[in-house]
Amino acid sequence: MFIVKAGDVKMLRDPFLHFPRATLCVLLAACGISVWMANLEVDTEMDDLLSGDQRNLQSYETAQEVLGETIPIAVSLDCGEVYSPAGLELIREMTWELGKVPGAVTEVTNVQGQVFSVTNVHSLVTAQRPVRQGFGLAWENIVPFRLDAADMSDLRHWSQDHPYARNILVAENGRHTVILANYTRPLVTPEEQAVFDQEIGAVLEQFRQRGHSVNAIGLPLIEHEIRTAVKADAVRFVPTALGLLLVVLAFTFRRTPRLMVYVLANQVMGLVLLPALYQLSGLQLNIFTVLLVPLLSAVHLTLLTHVATSFQRAWLAGEEAMVAVNSMGREVLRASGFAALTTITGLLALQASDVEQLREFGVLGASGIAMLFGLTFGPGLAWLPVLFSKRSSDDEPAPEHHSEANRFDWSGWADRMQAMRQPMAVFLVLSGVLMVVGLSQVRTDVRAVEFLNRASPTRVMIEEMDDAYGGINVVQVQVDSGMTNGLNNPYFLQYLDSMHQMAAREPGVTAVYSYTQLMAAINEVWEGGREGTFRLPENPLMTALFSGLVASQKEQLPFLTMLCDTNFQTAQLTLRTRDMPSSEYLEILEQLETEARMAAPTNVTVSAENGIRSILEADQRIVRSQRRSVGWAVGVIGVILAVLWRSVGLALLALAVNLLPVGMIISLQGFAGVPLNSITIMVAAIALGVAVDDTIHFITHWRDKRRTGSSPTEATRSALQVKGRPIVATTIILAGMMMVFWMSVFPPVVHFGLLLAVGLAGALLATLVLLPVWLGQEEHK
Repeated sequence: MFIVKAGDVKMLRDPFLHFPRATLCVLLAACGISVWMANLEVDTEMDDLLSGDQRNLQSYETAQEVLGETIPIAVSLDCGEVYSPAGLELIREMTWELGKVPGAVTEVTNVQGQVFSVTNVHSLVTAQRPVRQGFGLAWENIVPFRLDAADMSDLRHWSQDHPYARNILVAENGRHTVILANYTRPLVTPEEQAVFDQEIGAVLEQFRQRGHSVNAIGLPLIEHEIRTAVKADAVRFVPTALGLLLVVLAFTFRRTPRLMVYVLANQVMGLVLLPALYQLSGLQLNIFTVLLVPLLSAVHLTLLTHVATSFQRAWLAGEEAMVAVNSMGREVLRASGFAALTTITGLLALQASDVEQLREFGVLGASGIAMLFGLTFGPGLAWLPVLFSKRSSDDEPAPEHHSEANRFDWSGWADRMQAMRQPMAVFLVLSGVLMVVGLSQVRTDVRAVEFLNRASPTRVMIEEMDDAYGGINVVQVQVDSGMTNGLNNPYFLQYLDSMHQMAAREPGVTAVYSYTQLMAAINEVWEGGREGTFRLPENPLMTALFSGLVASQKEQLPFLTMLCDTNFQTAQLTLRTRDMPSSEYLEILEQLETEARMAAPTNVTVSAENGIRSILEADQRIVRSQRRSVGWAVGVIGVILAVLWRSVGLALLALAVNLLPVGMIISLQGFAGVPLNSITIMVAAIALGVAVDDTIHFITHWRDKRRTGSSPTEATRSALQVKGRPIVATTIILAGMMMVFWMSVFPPVVHFGLLLAVGLAGALLATLVLLPVWLGQEEHK
């Protein structure tokens, strides 16, 4: 093993280097086992997509509560004109075709023991409305078998103009209609969901081929789409990363082609062993952990580049393979070890996040870095004595002045940086001002729809529901009457109705649903549908009668749980809105809660706390996670660097140099309008952990030179001469690998790659500009 002692690195009974061929055989066997055991499952739980978006999460949970164990699929069909014979016939066809998909038909047994089939597909042509039948209610189809002009007008009133049905089955524009199909069948496994997606897709395609616009949304469809996209991302990431690797290797090691084989072999083995790590950890591939494939590959490549360039320098200087390996270890092992440790720290800092998926990402990423570091400086070194057992004609020792490291005038660069102190100080001040402005514009409201690209079928459907049907965001305000059956108290109903009207007047609210609306609808039915009768009953006896009808019609009113509890004590005022910033959403809820409390009767309590708290918590959780992860990363990395260099001053300098690009990343988010969501909050901590690696290599070499008696200027020139090229190469590698993320179908993943690439480029600039200015001062101690 490599042993660090008195600033030197020596070989001591290293089995990997003494038995290189046996080591490689074991490695190849381990890779084969990894491929054999690789049975990665793609996690597509809705919790991943909705993590942080409390508005859509609450809407999703409300729908799940109402629908129970059935699997709902909502289909939006553009009929051209719903209220026409052709439009209604098109709806009938779609309803019929969706009913033919397995799982739509269920067997029901009535009280007489007769079994009959029920198709659970609901649309305008199957919808029913209540009609008075003596002192009770009966239900009849909204669309009669034969329609005349009066019937069509009545249909429009009930399905589009009626307050209780507006934007439910038919959109405001009269073109779009919703068909809701409920399926009872196993739809849990990826195979079951894939088959179901094909079946629904086949139904929709029939209508698309006829020129109709039709979209669908449902949990199995969403999960299948995400699973397919995650797998497609992984498939794109790996070959693209390998292609970029070949380009970098061809440029960096063109004088020593065998090093290309060494780096490529180690990189491929690292990628092959990653699935085994995933498998052993028990974690699944999802929209978060798929980012680790190119990220870990990039960090691994930087380690290999430092090893290979150092070995190349010693080999071309005439040293034999084993001696060159020892020289490489003396030069890069300690710095690379601490650099890997800071990267692990940046990833583990995500444990401070409140988002479970980020904590999993951090653990898996840190484990991956540890594994790849062990591979690089352990069995992976066995490739070097095998590949460099003999010296070829191309490997003759090169004169110092022909060395590639001297092609760029690094000494002149150090002198030029020293001469630009004052302009650089002005630049830093201006950069600080821009960062403050950018930080103030960072948006923290998390929207699940922004996790999907604009061509995503799920996003297209969500945006259509938002534009045409008044939105899918649903939030509830609880109004507690203080007693069982208190909802049916006429005074409470009047108060609840005033709250309903108050909420309906709020800008941005597209619909309000309440228990009083249900009572008003029954009153209108009772009065024969006469104009002006959609109101609460004026007679307390009628109120009592209607409440009894509601209790007896629960099977016909599955949405009743959205309006009140089973004891008729607490009413839920349900508000529906289009997509909007969380600040506007909170303003609506807070204003409604304040006004409602001021007008509340004695013993009546009003609370929008669940909705307000969940939204506030979502935004605060994102900010809190960002602050905690960066804070932990800064603190722990600072301690590690202080231990490495035995200097608090150098540790603070390294942190300051690298916090500058981190601040640049966050301010760039503000200027570019990139939201701070559950993926982009990882960038700052990871960027700090990775970017500080270059600084570690630079300052470690500078400090070693100072300890041998070199002046600050001479040590700075030497650090640039030896470390400048590897630092530039590794940054290009890392930034290039981040470009792989730009191929993702998930916008936050694209943003992750873009921001991290910019941050790494900024860290390179800070290392090559700011460190020579500070460390090259002759008065520096």
